[in-house]
Amino acid sequence: MNSKESIGVFDSGIGGLNVVYSLKKILPNEKIIYFGDTKNLPYGNKPPSKVKEFSLKISQFFINKNCKLIVLACNTASALAYDYIKKKI
Repeated sequence: MNSKESIGVFDSGIGGLNVVYSLKKILPNEKIIYFGDTKNLPYGNKPPSKVKEFSLKISQFFINKNCKLIVLACNTASALAYDYIKKKI
């Protein structure tokens, strides 16, 4: 798989697989790399600094895989870390 053709999707667990399912329905030819951060779930009870740290590391993983798009399927990560990630990458 050429990861330059991939979309990276992450969540703090497996809930983001619903997003993957929806993406595959509307974009059936897209390759998707999924990262479920089950080691650190749930994000909701973590300090914002930790959520930002986890989210940035996962985003950097996707960048290293040359993903063309990163989807934050985790509500907590998107609310707390989206702007932070945009500034850092």
